[in-house]
Amino acid sequence: HTLCDQHSACADLWLLVVGNQLLIRTVAKVVIGPVVMPVQGVGEKEMYVLYGAVFIDSVGFGLSIPLMPYYAISFGASNLELGLMVTGFNLGSLVGNMTLCNLSDYVGRKPVLCSCLTATCACYSAMCIVGSIRELIILRILQGFFCGTVAVAKIYVC
Repeated sequence: HTLCDQHSACADLWLLVVGNQLLIRTVAKVVIGPVVMPVQGVGEKEMYVLYGAVFIDSVGFGLSIPLMPYYAISFGASNLELGLMVTGFNLGSLVGNMTLCNLSDYVGRKPVLCSCLTATCACYSAMCIVGSIRELIILRILQGFFCGTVAVAKIYVC
């Protein structure tokens, strides 16, 4: 059993995306009665790497949202297709977070984080060369699926 299994409070990485701002708060100690114990396992360097990974993922999402409607309209997208493009990301995120968190239990947190960031980068790069609105919707679903860095980073900390 780890410290997180034994006690209800554990080290946690709280992420809140407000507009285009990313607010990060780290709780690095566990309170057990009157005694404060440091959490074992996650060092300061690892936390900075996790902050960077989540920041990159959040900035990519935040920068693409304001441009999406204009990009979709340039393909002649209908309102339904525009809605599918926005909700496709969230549906992909729903499935991806569950899948990637389970995968990180078997493969490891670091390989999943690295592959998520690589796949997200590839999806954003592929957005430059899409030829139709359907391809754009599929890319948005894939982007949502691979934006599991927040969930995997949270598991990594605890």
